[in-house]
Amino acid sequence: MDTKVIIAAVIIGSSAMQASANATGETKSEEKSQFNAVDAKFMDREARTKWLAKMRVSLPMASRAFGPFGYSQTPGAIVKRVQSAPKRSDAFANAIKAIKVTAVMPGQDKFVIGSQEFREGELLPVIFQGKTLNVNIVSVRMDYILFKDMSSGEHAKLQMNQLPSGMTKASEMTTVPGITPVNRGKREPLVISQ
Repeated sequence: MDTKVIIAAVIIGSSAMQASANATGETKSEEKSQFNAVDAKFMDREARTKWLAKMRVSLPMASRAFGPFGYSQTPGAIVKRVQSAPKRSDAFANAIKAIKVTAVMPGQDKFVIGSQEFREGELLPVIFQGKTLNVNIVSVRMDYILFKDMSSGEHAKLQMNQLPSGMTKASEMTTVPGITPVNRGKREPLVISQ
């Protein structure tokens, strides 16, 4: 039974393909009749120019604005120059890394360097390696402070979650006697002393 269904489907599919091939065959013959194959070496200069102009219109490239390599198809088109990105100054990034923040108060949008207090939105003049940088404080968060160089528009983050040298982050949570995390099912027994 399955083989009969498969054979019937193949016959219907092949007849549909043959019908569509006959329909497209008529249009292809019409297109071939429009194309006049002429040997260009036997044409004079004027006839060759007319023939090329006529054939150029029928090419798919005639309706495209840009060619396969991204160049304009119009001979008199003005070439657009791509502006390069502004040069990144390592001095700004290094200056931000060199800042030693004493305290961060993200609730008040401020932080402390030494004994000076700075707020979000303030302009902070920084002198680093003899260069004066005008730095805007964009945002103050618990884990980072975002700065912007006013001359180049470049942004830099000062990460606040870095540990001092010699300290490492614990790989797993340590257990403290008498304290059990909420997500564990096992409970510690209560120790009551009299």
